[in-house]
Amino acid sequence: MKTSIVRIIGILTGVAAVLLIGSGRAFADPAGNGLGPMDPDEMRITFMGTSFLPRLSQEANSVFVECGEDGSFVFDCGSGVVSKYISMGVAYSQMDKIFLTHLHGDHMSDLMFIYLFGPSADRLTDLHVWGPTGPTEEDGITSFCQHLYEMTYWHRESFSFLPTGLKNGQDGYNLVPHDCSYEEAIQSILDGNGPPVAYDSNNVKISYFPMIHDRDGALAYKLEWRGLKMIFSGDSLPNNLMIDQAQDLDVLIHELTLSPEVWAQKNSGLTPDPNNPEWVEAVSKARLIQNCSHTPARAFGYILSRTNPRLGIATHFQNQSDTVGAVKEEISVFYPFSDSDDPARVLLATDCMVINVPVDKGQPIQWRQAIPDPYAFQTTAIFHSPDELADPKYPGNRDQFSPWLKDLIINPQVYDPSPSGDSGDYNGDGTSDIAVFRTTSGLWSIRGVTQFYFGSGAELPMPGDYNGDGRAEAAVYRGQSGLWAVRGLTRAYFGAPSDVPVARDYNGDGKTDLAVFRGSSGLWAIRGITRLYFGTAADIPVPGYYSGGRAEIALFRPATRLWSVRGLTRFYFGTTSSDLPVPGDYSGSGSWQAAIFPYSDGLWRIRGLTQITFGAYDDKPVPGKHGGGVDRVGIFRSGEGLWAVKGMTRVYHGNMDDLPVTR
Repeated sequence: MKTSIVRIIGILTGVAAVLLIGSGRAFADPAGNGLGPMDPDEMRITFMGTSFLPRLSQEANSVFVECGEDGSFVFDCGSGVVSKYISMGVAYSQMDKIFLTHLHGDHMSDLMFIYLFGPSADRLTDLHVWGPTGPTEEDGITSFCQHLYEMTYWHRESFSFLPTGLKNGQDGYNLVPHDCSYEEAIQSILDGNGPPVAYDSNNVKISYFPMIHDRDGALAYKLEWRGLKMIFSGDSLPNNLMIDQAQDLDVLIHELTLSPEVWAQKNSGLTPDPNNPEWVEAVSKARLIQNCSHTPARAFGYILSRTNPRLGIATHFQNQSDTVGAVKEEISVFYPFSDSDDPARVLLATDCMVINVPVDKGQPIQWRQAIPDPYAFQTTAIFHSPDELADPKYPGNRDQFSPWLKDLIINPQVYDPSPSGDSGDYNGDGTSDIAVFRTTSGLWSIRGVTQFYFGSGAELPMPGDYNGDGRAEAAVYRGQSGLWAVRGLTRAYFGAPSDVPVARDYNGDGKTDLAVFRGSSGLWAIRGITRLYFGTAADIPVPGYYSGGRAEIALFRPATRLWSVRGLTRFYFGTTSSDLPVPGDYSGSGSWQAAIFPYSDGLWRIRGLTQITFGAYDDKPVPGKHGGGVDRVGIFRSGEGLWAVKGMTRVYHGNMDDLPVTR
């Protein structure tokens, strides 16, 4: 067997209850959580796809085999099966060893999805794929993987702002084909050496041998583990090599096809009529396909009678109420069985059927039908520490956009404005405090000062000095109702659902005033002071102390980078439409300067003063009087809870559910 590397990521959680079906050794899983925990002393076989024709009840072919704690293996992965793996609670990191019986689309098409999305989930290691060679180099698995790698360039590059691999050299986008030589298998068997071994590790041995399906190159696989033996046939005409290799088996999984007449009727919609040329042609076409490709039900019964496995399972056919009767009758011509057999001798596979095979052969093989969770999300089975991760190819997640495209991005402040409080000095010492508001619980946490609960995730925090005592009070604005609540002071209704809160001291009396901006009409409403129109829905409100003393009404228009301070000035300042406006008193003069924090490069630009690179994309800018006197550049990185104030401090306070509430 030849191996090459083509350089050419959970447990995915689903609430899968389990249904008791049939009789004999079927059982219900009381936990009902996907596949549930793995017994280290059993082999577990799950059918993720059981048809060549993908449909809602049955996806194309795939069998998932787990060998206690010694590894998991995917045999074929046809169209649609990834959804079953996800709904049954299997992680991408568990799908890292894939064995393809042949390269028909109903056996390999979901390999692309597994390969491409594993690295953005929890598989940051190489993907190994075993498969056949064939009459020409182009027939083989190495050529297939090389072309798969080449055709997926755009996807790989576009996801490479994430770490896709580990520092040890493993990488989720390494696609490693393993040639299972069809010719070597034939020669090895003719020489009396048995099937070649494709995999031998952790007590698991997987060998392969030729099958007869359309063209040279199709394989079957035999898995052996701690005395247990299982064969998966892939697709094939009935043949004597299968009978030779399937002796003394615990489980034989073999393909089976419906009759040509059933194929013709189901696929064409025609009524059987030997006098109808269209019907005759439909049957002829089905028979032409089956006669070089597949195993009829009666032939499967014959193979079972010659091999007598502990459990035989038929797959690769459309299992439904109007097809199974004839299938059972045909199998029983050579291998009589009954649904009431205890333990079961023959099963007709359906998607999400689970087989448990104990290592102790004194225990019966058990089977069950799992009900997958149709709303499952993927979760993660393997968490890698940051120290293990290789650096991503692209440092920033917007590095692959052209400047022109970046300029078209709508500034989030337009449709989801972040709260901008009027004060962050909670203890009156003249310095902005590091503080967060936890949207999940309403917790206010002010570092080194206090913690308390006030408000909820449905509200925007708007701290300010509402009573003029030189200290910031916690306050929230509930946009749905227009409710303002200032802790320990007042509750008032002022505003409407579409309004943006813009609390500032607009009359210079030292107290923060309740105020809103209604972008739909350009209305500014300052409670008890004034109502006026200034701006449009395309503007971001940036009220502030541009002339010192009292707050001025002001706007920033991202599309043109226009700043408008009512009654004072208009000017253009910025780089792209995604710039975040962060005005403040960066000079210490008592008057604010226009400033921006671009998403793209973390370069703060303060009008008339300086440019400072500090922070990265997704950091929240938090300028404030950290240290008193002058506003300083600072960021809050919610994913880490990191606060960083340039030239002063780096501390951790908060988490990803928190909003910074300082100024």
